[in-house]
Amino acid sequence: DRGVERVVRDFFPAVLVRLPPGGEDGGPVLSSRLTFNYRFMLEHALAEASGADHLIVLEDDLLVSRDFLSFFTSAADLMRSDPSIFCASGYNDNGFEANAVDGARVWRGEHFMALGWMLSRETLRLA
Repeated sequence: DRGVERVVRDFFPAVLVRLPPGGEDGGPVLSSRLTFNYRFMLEHALAEASGADHLIVLEDDLLVSRDFLSFFTSAADLMRSDPSIFCASGYNDNGFEANAVDGARVWRGEHFMALGWMLSRETLRLA
């Protein structure tokens, strides 16, 4: 989405990475290809943004909330103080108003939410 790309370029020191299409003739299985593509994208983005300690990954059609930046800023502080946190996700499958009792509460999850998330440079280095 060009609108999302414009906002990202205006407000963040971001790098937009579009992976080349892969061939299906004898290439790796889908999970291996996805792993390779994610690793390539993360390493490339962090290399381009050499002064950044963290990287936020958004799907191109994701709508962000008003507290998006403050949430990830706080999450980065939390990740620095607790190295057991792999990433911070700004998405919750059950985050609808009817299900959310406390909008300020943060939960530690057991699975990876891949819609809008943040990873630290150090975590990628150790992975």
